[in-house]
Amino acid sequence: MKQGKKEEMKFLIIGDVVGEPGRNILFKYLEKRKKNYDFIIVNAENSAGGFGITPKIAEQIFSRGADVITLGNHTWDKKEIYSYINEAKNLIRPINFTKEAPGKGYTIVEKNGKKVAVVNAQGKVFMPPIACPFLAMDEIIPEIRKETNIIIVDFHAEATSEKQAMGWNLTGKVSAVYGTHTHTQTADEKILPGIANTSLFSLKAILAVIRLPLLSLASTTQTPWLNPAMMRFR
Repeated sequence: MKQGKKEEMKFLIIGDVVGEPGRNILFKYLEKRKKNYDFIIVNAENSAGGFGITPKIAEQIFSRGADVITLGNHTWDKKEIYSYINEAKNLIRPINFTKEAPGKGYTIVEKNGKKVAVVNAQGKVFMPPIACPFLAMDEIIPEIRKETNIIIVDFHAEATSEKQAMGWNLTGKVSAVYGTHTHTQTADEKILPGIANTSLFSLKAILAVIRLPLLSLASTTQTPWLNPAMMRFR
C-alpha cells in the first residue's frame, strides 16, 4: 500500500530586529519573499530604537506578514506596550515572567489547517532576575501538546550553555528550540534526537536582521548581519 505524501511546513524565524534599520531590512525582505513561507516568527524586542517595541511597530510587523512576534528582557521598555500586549494575541513575552505581568508566554495559531504553538522563554544566566525557565516550560508544554504537537520555542538567553541545556530539556517534547538575544551567528545548530512527532529535516539560513544562535536545526550559510532561519517540517 502506497503511503501518501507527507505534508510540509516551511518556517522563517528572524531574531532580534534592531531599530529602524532592522525594520527596514525586515520589511523589504518580507515584501519580496513572505509567500515562500508557511509561518513567520519575528523576535522584535529591540525593534523600537533598540529597546522594546511599540503597538505601531508591532502592527507594522504583523501587516508585513509575521504570524507571531516574540519578545525578551526589553519587553517593558516602552510603556505603550503594557495594555496593547493584552489585546494582541500573537505578541508574546517570556512565559517565566511573573504571572501578574501583562500578556502571555505562548500562543497557538491555526494556519492552513495546522495548529502551531510558539512559546517564548527567558534565561537566567547573566540576565535580570527571573523565574526558572525550565520549570515554566515543563509546566506548560504538556498543556500545549493536548492541542498541537507543532511547538516552536524562542529561548531568549545570554549563555550558550543555558540554551543548549534548554534544547536537551525539551528534546522529544517540542519541534524546535532556537536562541535569541546574543546577536551572534548561527553556528551551533544541530538536530537533537526524539523530536516530538515532527521531523525537522532541513534548515537554510536566508536572512536575519541580527545574527542569532539556533538549536535543534540543521545546516546554514552565513551572510554578515543577515542570518535568520528557514525550516521545513514534515
